[in-house]
Amino acid sequence: MENRKAIERALELLPQMRDSEWITAVGQVTAIYTDEAKEVFNTAISALEKQERDRWIPCKERLPEPRIDVWCNSDLGQMVGYYDEIIETWYGRDYLELLVTAWRPLPEPFREEEE
Repeated sequence: MENRKAIERALELLPQMRDSEWITAVGQVTAIYTDEAKEVFNTAISALEKQERDRWIPCKERLPEPRIDVWCNSDLGQMVGYYDEIIETWYGRDYLELLVTAWRPLPEPFREEEE
């Protein structure tokens, strides 16, 4: 299911899901989720997670996990670097100090699809 269709369908299903409550054997109210609803919401969540991973994050908004390589937008251009929280400094290759304005997670390593 495409991301846009999943989000549209999720918006259609959401009111129905809120109204679909059943009493279980022990008397608790539980929402019933169909297989389609689970697929729709899982796809929508994945799309939002990908959107979050693929965006530049301003350093003023938040910093990455300490000493984890990320893609940096710095005074020397775009490159891989990491943030050292102890001395509050960004570093690139060869311990080159950087002035970083934004960062984003590195992409997942390439993996060939199994047939």
